[in-house]
Amino acid sequence: MHIQVRTDDHIQGGESLASWLQEETASRLSRFRENVSRVEIYVSDTDAGKTGAGDKRCVIEALSLIHIWTLPTKRI
Repeated sequence: MHIQVRTDDHIQGGESLASWLQEETASRLSRFRENVSRVEIYVSDTDAGKTGAGDKRCVIEALSLIHIWTLPTKRI
């Protein structure tokens, strides 16, 4: 299972955030590894750097040869 993490310019964490997201995703989706070929994680700041609760957005897409799943967006 290939896991790709993308962030916008306003998300801090860089490589350590990407590594953590990849490890957590691989661990939590390990039972699906035979069915899921690729997972894409998009993290963005909806307020473009302004502070406040609920201004981060995370979208996760899981792809297989047959289906494409987009998990619900969760503001963090």
